[in-house]
Amino acid sequence: MADSGNTRDRPTQDELRRFHRLVADFHAGVDVRDRKYHLRTYPNVFVGSEAVSWLVESSIAAERTEAVHIGQILLEAGIFGHVKSKHGFKDEHLFYRFADHAGAPSRHDSDDESEAGTPLPDNADSELWSSAGSFMLQVAGIPMERKISVVEELFHDAPPASLEDLALAPDDEHNQALVANVHPLDWESPVDNADERYNFVVIGAGTAGLVTAIGSAGFEARVAIIEEHLTGGDCLNVGCVPSKALIAAGHAAYRARNAHEYGVTVDSVSVDFGQIMERMREIRAEISADDSAHRLKENGVDVFFGRGKFIDAKSIEVNGVVLNFKRACIATGGRPGIPNIPGLAEAEPLTNLSVFNLTELPSRLAVIGTGPIGCELAQTFARFGSLVVLTGRSGSILRNEEPDAAVVLQAQLEAEGVDLRLNLEYISVRTDPETGVKILVVREDGADVETEIVVDEILVAAGRKPNVDNLGLEAAGIEYSPLHGIAVNDSLQTTNSSVYACGDVASSFQFTHMADAMARIVIRNALFFGSAKVTDLVVPWCTYTYPEVAHVGLYERDLERAGASYTVWKRELAHNDRALCESETAGFVKAFTDAKGRILGATIVAEKAGEMISEFTIAIKHKIPLGELGNVIHPYPTQAFEIKRLGDDANRARLTPLVFKLLKTVVKLRR
Repeated sequence: MADSGNTRDRPTQDELRRFHRLVADFHAGVDVRDRKYHLRTYPNVFVGSEAVSWLVESSIAAERTEAVHIGQILLEAGIFGHVKSKHGFKDEHLFYRFADHAGAPSRHDSDDESEAGTPLPDNADSELWSSAGSFMLQVAGIPMERKISVVEELFHDAPPASLEDLALAPDDEHNQALVANVHPLDWESPVDNADERYNFVVIGAGTAGLVTAIGSAGFEARVAIIEEHLTGGDCLNVGCVPSKALIAAGHAAYRARNAHEYGVTVDSVSVDFGQIMERMREIRAEISADDSAHRLKENGVDVFFGRGKFIDAKSIEVNGVVLNFKRACIATGGRPGIPNIPGLAEAEPLTNLSVFNLTELPSRLAVIGTGPIGCELAQTFARFGSLVVLTGRSGSILRNEEPDAAVVLQAQLEAEGVDLRLNLEYISVRTDPETGVKILVVREDGADVETEIVVDEILVAAGRKPNVDNLGLEAAGIEYSPLHGIAVNDSLQTTNSSVYACGDVASSFQFTHMADAMARIVIRNALFFGSAKVTDLVVPWCTYTYPEVAHVGLYERDLERAGASYTVWKRELAHNDRALCESETAGFVKAFTDAKGRILGATIVAEKAGEMISEFTIAIKHKIPLGELGNVIHPYPTQAFEIKRLGDDANRARLTPLVFKLLKTVVKLRR
């Protein structure tokens, strides 16, 4: 690691004793004990949020943000670590363990220990000492000019040594194959060439990062990509791929149970949840080859596993190695948000990060959040046999979709036994320490009486947060918001003109296909002086429930808000021949057009709505009138035939009484 030129003198013994005392007090003050998370016991751990509270209550920190800074410095010094080497220090219900406990992650090999028995390397060389925030030293009694921090070269995050470190379970052949692709435990970073400037350095190897890196390398750009966790990101590992595998299994169970409607008798239907999850893991491992570190390397991309952090406007550091760049791209994605409900974090709820690790089916499941993820997984787990309660604060599910679409899906969910609780106020969550049973306390629709929902697991699907923490964005002059992510212009440039951002960290459209499209814009604009604009994109999306709900363009509420003149066209699947043959009549095709017949927006509710919405997407992108879709020959019988009929309706509406009268006259004259 290059010397920055700052002088780092060794601390005096008095300064060390004061720092040791702070560490000793912290070690003795926090509540260290065995704790349980998803049927596994973690010995000798403390909770981040509880430690933050102790630091504030002990007047070591003035407020919680300051306490997090203090905790992060102690973590970086190797005093303690996250039990899975996954997180920095956070004011959240995350488990940490002191380095003197067996199995604790440690970032150094020093045998020296503080008064509390916690390793503190007082024989380290001068690189150990540098500037790290005056508040830390003030509370430790060390003068302002003697600031202690730990340089990343000496104490960087320990590399993962197992599937457990990567938050993957169980440790079977499929997950081992997955890890061999998306985070090989023996991976060696290409440090020999890292001193040369890169055309592109990409932070994050999800969809946005992968497309940016491989697409750029395809033009012989020199590219590096940095990934802290798993290549493939959420989509491959904890999102699109595993969820759709489970949805397919749930649909198979649903079909079997309802086979009698088609004259087919199935004596009994049993669900083997363990086999369903194993099938998911096998599929995920197979697909992972496309997103693997090996494929990146084969395409000429230098792959670094670790945490990338800007150190200035033109440089990023990872694992003590500085990568200089001409252009950089932030594609760090997002993570699930946990609502601020008292007791929820302590109840250790499932999220998309952990639900795909399950090996046993929860008998009773409460889902918090009635958006796409909540609805998809609520329906799927109900089909597996869980008693599911789907809860939400709003008065309807899928509140961002057309109301009539939500009505169709809500009726289907209720018909399948999902217990919907809407218009809720969340009061608290309690956990029985003996049984692990969780009690979600709510108040329904302004009622005075509180209701208890007793379940075995709680699944949170209530929005996402952008991953903008610990990236050194301030050092690079990059503006961001913890709520909305990286600030970008229409060309996806950040406030640092050399740095771009794409994917979930920089967009409200949090879809894999949107991340792909944004990455292509970044390549064009960053490498080739392009002028592509993200606002020019026409973005469809789909909720993969049964029936599916797909949409593109504007909603009716958008048109009403804008005071626009528009026409509504709608066709029910109850009159579609293919839907009747397959007993799939719950749904519709709907579009909005302007005065010239151009499509402004469209919604489809159908079993395969996601496969149908692209026709409307093309029409909107190329400004094709709805009537032209009626002139396109569609295969019969298909549910997509309703799109043609919608176009026919638009064409018939163009026949004014005068035109119709003239046409009838022409017909009479040609007898």
